[in-house]
Amino acid sequence: MVLTGVPPYPAERTLLTTGILDAAMTSRHRGHIRVETPHLDVAYRSYQRSPTRATRSRPAGANLAIWPPV
Repeated sequence: MVLTGVPPYPAERTLLTTGILDAAMTSRHRGHIRVETPHLDVAYRSYQRSPTRATRSRPAGANLAIWPPV
């Protein structure tokens, strides 16, 4: 976004994902009942093609997967 001025994804995507998670957790908390989500009636189109991702090599060095050291 800094280079192009265009957001990497539409804000509607964030609204949908957080709204779905909120409804799922609310349903679970209330005993797994159906939760209506009229606020999620949002028009959203996915990508025509996948966004460009960084292609650099992975960093090398210390591995935190074996923390604490043995």
